[in-house]
Amino acid sequence: MTTSNSDLLNQQAAQYVAGSMTACELAEWELLLTTDGSPESLATTELEGALLELTAGIASVEPPAQLKAGILERIATPKGFVFRFADNASFRPTPVAGITYQLLSRDHEHNRVTCLLRLAPGARLPAHTHPGVEECVVLEGTIIVGQTRMRAGDYQRAEADSEHLEQWTDTGALVYLSSPDDLFLQG
Repeated sequence: MTTSNSDLLNQQAAQYVAGSMTACELAEWELLLTTDGSPESLATTELEGALLELTAGIASVEPPAQLKAGILERIATPKGFVFRFADNASFRPTPVAGITYQLLSRDHEHNRVTCLLRLAPGARLPAHTHPGVEECVVLEGTIIVGQTRMRAGDYQRAEADSEHLEQWTDTGALVYLSSPDDLFLQG
């Protein structure tokens, strides 16, 4: 069973309203909320309204101190760490057909992103130039860059201002990517 984009959007809005997003997911979602009329903004507003209606007559109850402390201790994330778990992976579309991404982190200060790219069989990433260093590791499948076939575990580094040849896959692929904050991720 596949999840539709609408279902995924509603699931992410529910995670936001429930406060269950990781710090990285929260930062990305709140950036999307800044666009008035965006699907993310509309879904979040609708869910918040429904939640307010449902909870209007419910009195707030503070849990016993020992129970609250135990729960907080179990869910605490060590300071300075962000975790992403594969079973919670949500991939977003890019403007390039057959290519989706999951943002792992965005460093605004250094204009860099770290993400996973999922390429469907036959997907092609057009030739491009990066303003900064790009590094990638193929995690699954194969990627063809020019005449070079990269397999799971293979690494590629493209220096700043280098011409990146078209990249494509005949098998499909999952790629770990660290690169300048590219526009193709904005889809």
